[in-house]
Amino acid sequence: MGNCYMRIDKIKNFETLTSKYEYDYRISNNKNADKELESHNKEINKLSNGKTYTDICKERIAEIEKSTGRKIRKDAVLALEIDTTFSRSALIDVDEWKKANEKWLKETFNKSPDGKSNVISIVYHANESGNMRFLFRAVI
Repeated sequence: MGNCYMRIDKIKNFETLTSKYEYDYRISNNKNADKELESHNKEINKLSNGKTYTDICKERIAEIEKSTGRKIRKDAVLALEIDTTFSRSALIDVDEWKKANEKWLKETFNKSPDGKSNVISIVYHANESGNMRFLFRAVI
């Protein structure tokens, strides 16, 4: 029998946001990733115009501050990392699981009052040792 879990982490500074981007897009050296399986990873919700998470988050903050006339607090949560995972031993249809995750994540977190998407990126990692991972980022 396989295991699965969901974890939600608050990202409260741009350094952490940058490291999450580097991890997701395999820019940094990840000791838990199998290089031979990297071609199986997939960017499901693509970043716009080659921007990073930090670029997009800073743009969104500027838009919010301009439209509301208020500054974002220094200790504000900048983004969330939602990580849903299942073990390779689980007998599931991976494609259906990815579709269900994407649908749920967008329905749950894509509720911006100005109608813009809160979803920065959705990345599927199939090269994690021991697990197959589905990672999701949302700006709040």
